[in-house]
Amino acid sequence: MLHSIGKKERSDGDLVDALAACHGRIRERLAIAARLAHADEAPPQERAEAAELVRKYFTSSFLEHVRDEDELVVPSLRGFDPATDAALARLADEHIDHELPVSRLVAACNAIAMRPE
Repeated sequence: MLHSIGKKERSDGDLVDALAACHGRIRERLAIAARLAHADEAPPQERAEAAELVRKYFTSSFLEHVRDEDELVVPSLRGFDPATDAALARLADEHIDHELPVSRLVAACNAIAMRPE
C-alpha cells in the first residue's frame, strides 16, 4: 500500500508541538509521493488514491501551514535575536524556493490521479 490512513495526531501542546506535527505530516506526504514515483506495479486505484492524498495536502493544509509561519510565527519572533532573525530569513527564502517544486509535485499528482495507469 502506498499510504496508510490512521488517526490524525492532535497536538494539545504548544505552538512548537503543533509546528512539529505539521512538519511531520509534510514529511509523511513527501514519503508517499516518493513511493508513488516508484510504484509502477501498484494497482491503478491505489496510485490514484495516493496521488490524490498528496495533491490535496499540498493544495490546502501545506499552504495554510506556510501562511501560518509567514503571518503568525515570523512576526512574533522577529527582532529579538540576530540568530533567530537569520533563521527566519532562511525560512522565508525556503518558502519561496519550495513554490516551484511543490507546484510540480501537485501537477504530477494531479496527472497520476486522473490517469493512474
